[in-house]
Amino acid sequence: MNDFKKRLIIELSITAIVIVALLAGILFFKGNVDDYIARITQTRALLASRTQALNNLALLQRQYNVSVQTDLNALQNVVPTYDSLINLNAELQSLAMPYKLGYGFSFAGQTSPSGNSLGSLGYNLTITSGNLPDLLSFLKALTNFHDLSSVDNVSIRSSGGQLNLAVNGRVYYR
Repeated sequence: MNDFKKRLIIELSITAIVIVALLAGILFFKGNVDDYIARITQTRALLASRTQALNNLALLQRQYNVSVQTDLNALQNVVPTYDSLINLNAELQSLAMPYKLGYGFSFAGQTSPSGNSLGSLGYNLTITSGNLPDLLSFLKALTNFHDLSSVDNVSIRSSGGQLNLAVNGRVYYR
């Protein structure tokens, strides 16, 4: 029986060693599995937030493109090309005609467009009238000119019962 006890002790020892090794393996892998589950959960949350950020970016890009296209169309309608300014004198004179004003026009220089900046075509107007409200009405019509323009300098002087309006301005072009 001694042999039986010896064999039983050896087999119980081997079984105990195997069980301890299995328990150690289970605890080790359980810890790693929990760590991997936490990493996967964190990665999924990060992926979801990045996906949401990309969706928001795409939405902003679409809104920006629509806005830019609308603004670009409006700009195309307001800012003429250089070639369309060939009749600038006649267009400005047509503003003075309803008020029966004396009209003089001269070009005052040109700035070419470069990069993102517009070019400009300067002009000088000399308008004469005996009636101040007509001059002011012309000036208001000039400031509402259909092309993108600016009135840089205005002066009024009286000479022999006539009012002389001198206007320096520019019309911008692309």
